[in-house]
Amino acid sequence: MFYYEIDFADFKVSSTITKKIEAKLQKLIRHSNRIISAHVTVRLPHRHRNKHIYHIQVQLDVPGHSIVVNREPEMNYAHSDINVAIRDVFDKVTRKLDEVFETRRERPHPAAGAQHAYVLRFDPNSGYGFVVTADGEEIYFNANSLVGSSLDHLKAGVEVRINTEEGEQGLQVSSLQVVGGHRVEQEASPDV
Repeated sequence: MFYYEIDFADFKVSSTITKKIEAKLQKLIRHSNRIISAHVTVRLPHRHRNKHIYHIQVQLDVPGHSIVVNREPEMNYAHSDINVAIRDVFDKVTRKLDEVFETRRERPHPAAGAQHAYVLRFDPNSGYGFVVTADGEEIYFNANSLVGSSLDHLKAGVEVRINTEEGEQGLQVSSLQVVGGHRVEQEASPDV
């Protein structure tokens, strides 16, 4: 579910402008369904040569990020037209949103299918923890991911077999099965 809020400061709320902003927000949701919430603030703080200059800020909350875009063009008289100001800020928000998710796509993910990992840490009170893969990547898991064992087995260093999937905040463990071994740190062996 998508939550949004639109605030108007310094001037009376216009239903036409509100509908235009809502339409832009809906277009953003179609562009990326990972948006959790949005807050749009429209201000009219100054008058320049008898013209209104609109300042618009959009804040989007997406898993793991908060994207904030300001359009505060003090002397950009094109933004005396609220439609131009709205267009410009939402164009910039769309580009920022694409940058955030493009960066996530570029991150290498482990190969599909079951793979071995080790429990890095697990908090039984909160019900979640992290595993570490052979290449050192930390991946989130929760107690619901555990298959065929009790939570008592989830101690740091325990070897597990995992399957992963893309979750709301990136890669996460979809299933986790305790294999039974423990990670052994390499130590110097004494001469016999």
